[in-house]
Amino acid sequence: RHFGRDLGPQLSVDALLRDTNEAVTELSRNYAEVMTKLETLLQEKEQLHSALLKADEKLATLSLTDTVCGLPNHRAFREALSRDLARADRSKTHVALVVLDLDEFQHVNESYGPAAADLVLAGMAEVLLDCVRASDVLARVGGEKFALLLPSTNLQGAMIVAERVRVRVAERTFQGPRGAFHVTASIGVAVTMGPNCRTHDAVLLNAAESGLSLAKQGGRNRVMVGPLDPRA
Repeated sequence: RHFGRDLGPQLSVDALLRDTNEAVTELSRNYAEVMTKLETLLQEKEQLHSALLKADEKLATLSLTDTVCGLPNHRAFREALSRDLARADRSKTHVALVVLDLDEFQHVNESYGPAAADLVLAGMAEVLLDCVRASDVLARVGGEKFALLLPSTNLQGAMIVAERVRVRVAERTFQGPRGAFHVTASIGVAVTMGPNCRTHDAVLLNAAESGLSLAKQGGRNRVMVGPLDPRA
């Protein structure tokens, strides 16, 4: 009135307080809803993070595991080989490698079918697992090829394991559409020793493969030692 301006109807103090209380109540309710949603989002974030970690672990496992046999694959085997050679280098101990290849496996595939061939491979995993220690590494490194990495094992010990494997593979009976059948394996063995064996991964692999070739050439179903050539 003093400035000659009409402000229109004004709310009473009680009405203002009532409106303010309602506004504060509404704000508190909205805040509570926001906090509840935020807590839900945080819980969902934690659940999603946990699910992603499990998925990553599963993918990592799958990337290192053969799907037919459930054994470590070639990539996992190479990692284990590098690790065990480094340990042997430090501890000045032996590392043995046994490479096994099923004889005339293509005949199994052609005669009994892919399903029977996969059963044979899975059966081989069972046989081989019974022949190794907990500290050994057993892997499927190729189509019908398996590798046994034996830390702290000299040539005599590796030959005992390899011969045990050869006998048990030949004794295993498999069932196919046309009845029971057996398979055999040719096996190559190689051994190296620390110190200075850290970089012998290719040398050890070549020696074991040479032994395997000798076993195949010698008539199959036998164990042969491959020559270790440090210059390879």
